[in-house]
Amino acid sequence: MKRLFVALLLTLPLVAYAQQARTNYCLAFDNLVNYAATYRDMRMSPQEVLEKMKPMETAQFPEPFVKALINKLYFDPDFSRLSAQQIVPASFKECLRPTKTYTPLQ
Repeated sequence: MKRLFVALLLTLPLVAYAQQARTNYCLAFDNLVNYAATYRDMRMSPQEVLEKMKPMETAQFPEPFVKALINKLYFDPDFSRLSAQQIVPASFKECLRPTKTYTPLQ
């Protein structure tokens, strides 16, 4: 029982570190979504938005990723009708707690 307790205590910092890393990723992603959606709401073209967001490209979010995000916000019917104020909080929440995949009951 003591070994289990010690093993549990040793894994807690790893879990906290992983959660912090996920939170940092989601904050950076949310920042990208916020800029892209806000620029879209300001009626900037997708090309203008891509140029404005060039400095935000990183190894984590390379240009193809940023292009795909901009295209989704501009041309996907599920996102194009929502304002930045609606998209940004939802994207952050979804990033932190991704939807679980369930299997059908047998």
